[in-house]
Amino acid sequence: MNTPAKLRKTLSRTCFLSFLFTVSVGCLLHFAFALSGGNTVVGTFVPVNESVWEHEKLLLTPALLFAFFEYFLCGKSFPAFPAAKVYAIFAGMASILFLHYTLVGAFGESSLPVDIAVFVFSCGLTALLTGYLTEKASRLASDGATILALSLLAFLLFLFLYFTFHPPAIELFRDPLSEDFGIPELYAAQG
Repeated sequence: MNTPAKLRKTLSRTCFLSFLFTVSVGCLLHFAFALSGGNTVVGTFVPVNESVWEHEKLLLTPALLFAFFEYFLCGKSFPAFPAAKVYAIFAGMASILFLHYTLVGAFGESSLPVDIAVFVFSCGLTALLTGYLTEKASRLASDGATILALSLLAFLLFLFLYFTFHPPAIELFRDPLSEDFGIPELYAAQG
């Protein structure tokens, strides 16, 4: 029988594994679109360019993949887990945006080591919030909270799918290397 203390310990371990998985797989996914030869199906889940928006997929995709494993390992023992995971992912993604634009505003440009540190920090925030909200936020344990969180996640996934192919011409979606938006021309011609 799983005692509350044992469940909390399993949750803590699972959140740490989630952090390691999200950082590791997120770093690998950075190169997946180019390695796939510009496969647009792959591009719906991984960055298709160097824009900040596309780089949100580096946290979103592995965090969601690992969430399925987390749910069956311990999340189903915690009614708040589905909503907690979704809101934790949102918070991690928001921290990427906030920290990136704050640091670029403060220093005038981004750098690879700082971008990596922001990504790792945001993955850590996601993992910590998942554990905290799962265990402490009893309001997230209701069916309504779960339905709302999953509906917001579905909307976010739709936005990522849509904006991969139809990005607005605003800074968030601009590739700083090519100064272009969306799928690079090299791959768009193949698709």
